[in-house]
Amino acid sequence: RMRVCFSLLLLLALPTEILCSGQSSHYLDCIAGDDAANSLTPQTAWRSVAKASAYTYQPGDSLLLRRGGRCDGMLWPKGSGSEPAPIHLGAYGQGSLPIIVGGAESAGLRLSNQQYWEIENLEVIGGSPYGIHIGGDIPLMRHFRITNVVVHDVPGTPMTKDSGLVVIAPDEKARSRIDDVIVDGVTAYETSEWAGIIVSGAGFDSADGQGRGEQIVIRNSMVHDVAGDGILLARVSHGVLEHNVAWYTGMQEKETIGTPNAIWEWMCRDCRVEYNEGYFTDSPGVDGGVFDIDYGDENNLLQHNFGHDSQGYCVSVFGADGTTGNSIHSEIRQNTCIHNGRSPRLSKRQGAI
Repeated sequence: RMRVCFSLLLLLALPTEILCSGQSSHYLDCIAGDDAANSLTPQTAWRSVAKASAYTYQPGDSLLLRRGGRCDGMLWPKGSGSEPAPIHLGAYGQGSLPIIVGGAESAGLRLSNQQYWEIENLEVIGGSPYGIHIGGDIPLMRHFRITNVVVHDVPGTPMTKDSGLVVIAPDEKARSRIDDVIVDGVTAYETSEWAGIIVSGAGFDSADGQGRGEQIVIRNSMVHDVAGDGILLARVSHGVLEHNVAWYTGMQEKETIGTPNAIWEWMCRDCRVEYNEGYFTDSPGVDGGVFDIDYGDENNLLQHNFGHDSQGYCVSVFGADGTTGNSIHSEIRQNTCIHNGRSPRLSKRQGAI
């Protein structure tokens, strides 16, 4: 029997979304909702993050938060979507983005050992060491979309580079891979944890350290005022960084777990970095640059970017020389670099390139 989807766009009294038979929209209103209600209409919305997090969503379901509202506590909705029917997490109503306040929880928004989720139109505040955290330890997690999301004010002292405002990475020591990720239109700022946006496509122990996640894109996003790295792709194959901007990165006063850059990639194969801007970058040690093709990168292209007013370099390539070098076939062209190497200490060993 053929499964038929009906568009509700013409039914003006109902939310503008497309539903299929057996798929449900659930509403969360942390101002006026009721956890005893069925959640299936805005008038019968749940009230608490705990109630919304306890539910297991099915492929094609939606969880929609009321615009103009604030929800306290970590949101961790359960369940996974499927390739033809991802789960949608977003907003309904009029007004400002719905706010999730993670507070003392480990994250404001979390997914673990789940896949096929599409997240949009939310503001996430706090949590530590994460604002948004997607991870797990199953062999493969696929299809995550984060669009038009604001994440900020994540406190803490970094113990790992997989910490910060938006972190998509397998759990520590997991032999896992994450494929098919798009981060688009994210604004991430203010953290004393490590990164603004990081996607690590495979665990450090995955396939004896050689695993890579496939098809990872970060675009149209802004990162600023972070202790460590701005935007990082790690252990990725076929990755893209495009139309992003990062500034006031590497603001940590004392070096703890490493030295940061603004927009860079590590162990990235067949990756493209294009039409990005970075400036006002710093570091408590070395680096402190804007763009970096780092160790283990293969066939990477960095073009049409703008790096300026950094304490360190505009562009670097590491691991590219000697018999032990493992960064190969890097191509750097048609970038604009102005007023870099501004730190008298850092400029002793690094210039524009």
